[in-house]
Amino acid sequence: MHQASNKNQTANKNRPIWQRIPLYVQIVIALIIGACLGLLLGAGNPSPSNAALSTNLAVPCNLVLKALRALATPLIFLAVLQAFLSTNIPSKAGRRLITLLFTAINVMGDMTVSCLLDGKQRQTDTESELLSVST
Repeated sequence: MHQASNKNQTANKNRPIWQRIPLYVQIVIALIIGACLGLLLGAGNPSPSNAALSTNLAVPCNLVLKALRALATPLIFLAVLQAFLSTNIPSKAGRRLITLLFTAINVMGDMTVSCLLDGKQRQTDTESELLSVST
Protein backbone atom coordinates (compact mmCIF):
# COMPACT_ATOMS: atom_id res chain seq x y z
CA MET A 1 0.00 0.00 0.00
CA HIS A 2 2.84 2.37 0.81
CA GLN A 3 4.53 1.51 -2.46
CA ALA A 4 1.45 2.50 -4.46
CA SER A 5 1.14 5.85 -2.68
CA ASN A 6 4.88 6.48 -3.12
CA LYS A 7 4.57 5.78 -6.86
CA ASN A 8 1.64 8.21 -7.12
CA GLN A 9 3.57 10.89 -5.26
CA THR A 10 6.65 10.52 -7.46
CA ALA A 11 4.51 10.46 -10.61
CA ASN A 12 2.72 13.60 -9.37
CA LYS A 13 6.06 15.37 -8.79
CA ASN A 14 7.25 14.52 -12.30
CA ARG A 15 4.24 16.22 -13.93
CA PRO A 16 4.49 19.88 -15.03
CA ILE A 17 3.14 22.42 -12.54
CA TRP A 18 0.04 23.31 -14.62
CA GLN A 19 -1.03 19.66 -14.45
CA ARG A 20 -0.64 19.54 -10.69
CA ILE A 21 -2.88 22.59 -10.08
CA PRO A 22 -6.62 21.72 -10.05
CA LEU A 23 -8.72 23.14 -12.88
CA TYR A 24 -10.88 25.33 -10.64
CA VAL A 25 -7.75 26.99 -9.21
CA GLN A 26 -6.44 27.61 -12.74
CA ILE A 27 -9.78 29.24 -13.65
CA VAL A 28 -9.70 31.49 -10.58
CA ILE A 29 -6.10 32.50 -11.34
CA ALA A 30 -7.04 33.29 -14.96
CA LEU A 31 -10.01 35.39 -13.79
CA ILE A 32 -7.81 37.38 -11.42
CA ILE A 33 -5.15 37.94 -14.10
CA GLY A 34 -7.81 38.98 -16.63
CA ALA A 35 -9.44 41.44 -14.21
CA CYS A 36 -6.08 42.98 -13.31
CA LEU A 37 -5.10 43.25 -16.97
CA GLY A 38 -8.45 44.86 -17.78
CA LEU A 39 -8.01 47.42 -15.01
CA LEU A 40 -4.46 48.18 -16.10
CA LEU A 41 -5.52 48.71 -19.71
CA GLY A 42 -8.28 51.14 -18.80
CA ALA A 43 -11.36 48.96 -18.17
CA GLY A 44 -13.36 49.91 -21.27
CA ASN A 45 -11.90 53.39 -21.60
CA PRO A 46 -8.32 52.72 -22.73
CA SER A 47 -5.74 55.42 -23.14
CA PRO A 48 -4.46 55.96 -26.70
CA SER A 49 -1.16 54.30 -25.79
CA ASN A 50 -2.97 51.09 -24.74
CA ALA A 51 -5.53 51.11 -27.57
CA ALA A 52 -3.28 49.14 -29.95
CA LEU A 53 -2.51 46.54 -27.28
CA SER A 54 -6.20 46.19 -26.44
CA THR A 55 -7.04 45.74 -30.12
CA ASN A 56 -4.35 43.08 -30.51
CA LEU A 57 -5.54 41.24 -27.40
CA ALA A 58 -9.12 41.28 -28.69
CA VAL A 59 -8.24 39.13 -31.73
CA PRO A 60 -7.46 35.86 -29.89
CA CYS A 61 -10.33 36.50 -27.45
CA ASN A 62 -12.80 36.84 -30.31
CA LEU A 63 -11.43 33.70 -31.96
CA VAL A 64 -11.89 31.68 -28.77
CA LEU A 65 -15.44 32.98 -28.28
CA LYS A 66 -16.37 32.19 -31.89
CA ALA A 67 -14.91 28.69 -31.54
CA LEU A 68 -16.92 28.11 -28.34
CA ARG A 69 -20.11 29.31 -30.04
CA ALA A 70 -19.45 27.05 -33.01
CA LEU A 71 -18.75 24.01 -30.83
CA ALA A 72 -21.54 24.44 -28.27
CA THR A 73 -24.41 23.01 -30.32
CA PRO A 74 -22.59 19.92 -31.66
CA LEU A 75 -21.18 19.14 -28.21
CA ILE A 76 -24.61 19.34 -26.59
CA PHE A 77 -26.10 17.20 -29.36
CA LEU A 78 -23.37 14.56 -28.96
CA ALA A 79 -23.76 14.57 -25.16
CA VAL A 80 -27.51 13.99 -25.45
CA LEU A 81 -26.98 11.33 -28.11
CA GLN A 82 -24.40 9.55 -25.96
CA ALA A 83 -26.79 9.63 -22.99
CA PHE A 84 -29.56 8.06 -25.11
CA LEU A 85 -27.28 5.39 -26.49
CA SER A 86 -25.87 4.41 -23.12
CA THR A 87 -29.25 4.30 -21.31
CA ASN A 88 -31.41 1.20 -21.32
CA ILE A 89 -34.84 2.47 -22.42
CA PRO A 90 -37.78 0.05 -22.76
CA SER A 91 -39.24 -0.11 -26.28
CA LYS A 92 -42.59 1.57 -25.50
CA ALA A 93 -40.97 4.44 -23.60
CA GLY A 94 -38.33 4.71 -26.33
CA ARG A 95 -40.99 5.11 -29.01
CA ARG A 96 -42.69 7.83 -26.97
CA LEU A 97 -39.39 9.58 -26.40
CA ILE A 98 -38.45 9.50 -30.09
CA THR A 99 -41.92 10.78 -31.06
CA LEU A 100 -41.62 13.60 -28.54
CA LEU A 101 -38.12 14.52 -29.72
CA PHE A 102 -39.07 14.56 -33.41
CA THR A 103 -42.16 16.63 -32.63
CA ALA A 104 -40.11 19.14 -30.65
CA ILE A 105 -37.47 19.33 -33.40
CA ASN A 106 -40.16 19.88 -36.05
CA VAL A 107 -41.87 22.60 -34.03
CA MET A 108 -38.57 24.42 -33.41
CA GLY A 109 -37.62 24.12 -37.07
CA ASP A 110 -41.01 25.38 -38.23
CA MET A 111 -40.81 28.34 -35.85
CA THR A 112 -37.31 29.21 -37.01
CA VAL A 113 -38.21 29.04 -40.69
CA SER A 114 -41.41 30.97 -40.06
CA CYS A 115 -39.52 33.76 -38.30
CA LEU A 116 -36.86 33.92 -41.00
CA LEU A 117 -39.34 33.95 -43.87
CA ASP A 118 -41.60 36.45 -42.10
CA GLY A 119 -38.66 38.82 -41.75
CA LYS A 120 -37.84 38.49 -45.46
CA GLN A 121 -41.50 39.02 -46.36
CA ARG A 122 -41.66 42.19 -44.25
CA GLN A 123 -38.46 43.44 -45.85
CA THR A 124 -39.91 42.79 -49.33
CA ASP A 125 -43.19 44.53 -48.37
CA THR A 126 -41.29 47.57 -47.08
CA GLU A 127 -39.19 47.76 -50.25
CA SER A 128 -42.31 47.56 -52.47
CA GLU A 129 -44.02 50.27 -50.40
CA LEU A 130 -40.99 52.51 -50.79
CA LEU A 131 -40.94 51.90 -54.53
CA SER A 132 -44.66 52.69 -54.88
CA VAL A 133 -44.34 55.88 -52.81
CA SER A 134 -41.32 57.12 -54.78
CA THR A 135 -43.04 56.68 -58.18
